[in-house]
Amino acid sequence: MCLRGIEDNIEKLIIYRAKGVRNPRAESVQMIGKEIDVRALLKDLRQNPGVQPALGLRPGANSGLNVEIA
Repeated sequence: MCLRGIEDNIEKLIIYRAKGVRNPRAESVQMIGKEIDVRALLKDLRQNPGVQPALGLRPGANSGLNVEIA
């Protein structure tokens, strides 16, 4: 999604819940709807594979959060 955003000259992505959960974590709920810089997210994910990225998104599968084009 980050590469697509960069290719299309999109600066921000929006965090959304991509997977329903019964008991969402408070920190995840707080992230929903926030805009995140495309280049910063890509850099963060590349520098921190498999660990908690600096931008606050939960790493790995089953986080329930995703990003979409703003």
